[in-house]
Amino acid sequence: YQVEMNGRIHKDLIIEGITSDILAKVEIKLPKNLPGEAVITVISEDGKQQETYTINFVNEEGTIVGQ
Repeated sequence: YQVEMNGRIHKDLIIEGITSDILAKVEIKLPKNLPGEAVITVISEDGKQQETYTINFVNEEGTIVGQ
């Protein structure tokens, strides 16, 4: 996923993960700086399956700063 920052600065970034299985676990790693990358990992109740989602917060040109 990609979110365009368009020069905006966000001091308090909040990301939440909601699962369809109430027993699944959600881990969220926020970017240290913006623009940057957030990683959301959903782990099944038994720990045998996991799905990872990445959200790239990008600058006006659609690239992450430093790349």
